Amino acid sequence: MKLVKVDFATDLWRQDRIEALVFGVTFAGVVGFDLLTGILLGIGVSLARLVYTFSHLDIRVEKDEASGVAHVFLDGAATFIRLPRFAGVFEKIPAGYDAHIHLSGLTYIDHACLTMLMDWGENFEAAGGRLHLDWDVVHRLFEEKAWRPANAT
Repeated sequence: MKLVKVDFATDLWRQDRIEALVFGVTFAGVVGFDLLTGILLGIGVSLARLVYTFSHLDIRVEKDEASGVAHVFLDGAATFIRLPRFAGVFEKIPAGYDAHIHLSGLTYIDHACLTMLMDWGENFEAAGGRLHLDWDVVHRLFEEKAWRPANAT
């Protein structure tokens, strides 16, 4: 108990409650069981958070059938874990529509989702649709996350 800095825990709670939860679970495991169990519990909660972060994707579609316009808003991480849902949403947009894909809410897009989006876009436009996609956002996501060299700071 003397090793815990209460000021640190309260600051952590104000900054990021999930991280504070990881800290609290680790602390409770160390005090309640033993050091190894506490650390393993903390790792388990951290892994659960990581899986949630990389599998959480909100997709909102707004269609205006009168004007033939569809807006698709993507928020979260577009990874292969959500690829079936990701692809299913785009397949429901009728040919001939004017499709606006809003990517600014994405925190990450992996190669599988990007490839699927590009292939769908080609097929969609070949079928008479018009695709509006902000490639600057895609470029930024890959610059910041995927293509940064390992030794870059």
